[in-house]
Amino acid sequence: CLDITESGKHGWLVNCNHVAGPVVQNAAGYDVLVDVYVPKGWLDDGTNKYQIILDGEWYWVGEYMFSTLIGNDSWQTVRVSKLSLPETIDFSDVNDENEYGSNGISTEKGSSLPVGMKLDNFRLSLKK
Repeated sequence: CLDITESGKHGWLVNCNHVAGPVVQNAAGYDVLVDVYVPKGWLDDGTNKYQIILDGEWYWVGEYMFSTLIGNDSWQTVRVSKLSLPETIDFSDVNDENEYGSNGISTEKGSSLPVGMKLDNFRLSLKK
């Protein structure tokens, strides 16, 4: 779980580089999910820009990835469904030395998430 403890946090929000998993066939049939603890009063104002990283490939999400979240001090699940994922994603090759095999969520410099926000359980789920 990532707990944001400083203002102005950007870069890797969730980094699962050291976690091996299966080869996912028909990856285009999946969405990315992540659980987010949202501090009271926070609202995604569109200034944060996000990317999803799966098996070393960076997928641009853009703004408002967390726009469905309600700032009420609770855990909420975000479903990122507008990604063009490849047919196959191989999570079985874990490499600590470089970006190949990296998995997670990143924000661009200039993005800022609130102190107290937490992210956990980054995963794939079949499309609804």
